Amino acid sequence: MKKLLLGLLLCAAITVTKQISAQTKPDSVYQRVDIKPQYTGGETALENFILTQTQYPQEALNKKQQGIIEVTVVVSKDGKISNINCTNNKHPELCNEVKRVIALMPKWTPAKVKGQAVSAQHKIAIGFKLYNKQITYVIIPDEMTVSKEVIYNQDIVESDPNGVDDALLSKPKNKPDDITVTFAEQMPEFNGDLMAYLSESIVYPSMAEENNIEAKVITQFIVESDGSIGNVEILKKAGWGFDEEALRVVKAMPNWKPGKQNGKPVRVLYTLPIHFKI
Repeated sequence: MKKLLLGLLLCAAITVTKQISAQTKPDSVYQRVDIKPQYTGGETALENFILTQTQYPQEALNKKQQGIIEVTVVVSKDGKISNINCTNNKHPELCNEVKRVIALMPKWTPAKVKGQAVSAQHKIAIGFKLYNKQITYVIIPDEMTVSKEVIYNQDIVESDPNGVDDALLSKPKNKPDDITVTFAEQMPEFNGDLMAYLSESIVYPSMAEENNIEAKVITQFIVESDGSIGNVEILKKAGWGFDEEALRVVKAMPNWKPGKQNGKPVRVLYTLPIHFKI
């Protein structure tokens, strides 16, 4: 009887152990999770990190390479990033730059399954556009939830002429007419010489000039479908009065030639770095 009872207890212990271990697999890399891994600070912080750290490789510029570079990474249960791989290595110079930037990232908040931190696969994409050497963080759609209705209510980039994949962008909209793209078949253009406008309009902050301080401010704004400028904000601040001056000058810009997609004017999210040099 004692042996039978001991055997039953042992079986119960084994069963409990198996149930606990079945909740999460400690050495597994999950593709579907309850809570996705997240960059510390969220999407805005991730976008700022990418825009401030990514450089357009000179060799890629020489070869006129552009497009959306998508990579898969593994965010471990302790938040470290590893296994950085480009899903399409058509442009190795751009791929290497994206891998370099991602390798610099601090720890993420790991994914969770049933409340426990797990290692998970995650996708990150960065867009490179030759016009104005533009670099953009691109949000990848959740393949499990994309439908015609979802696409209508999200910003979307049409297929790149070079054959890169479609990708959704960041800010949800209410109707198709309000869709904002970051890449367009025909990008918006400043009416005239943009560099000349900036040089003539910018008033160098006096305190920065007195202290021989130079800086770069990264601005972002929307060129509306009628060419007007809206939603102006600073992605990379510099202090010393540079940020306020950059905002003032960008907001005062005359209407641009709007971007076009499929022959129709569209709203385009535009990133403009402004260098202040004495």
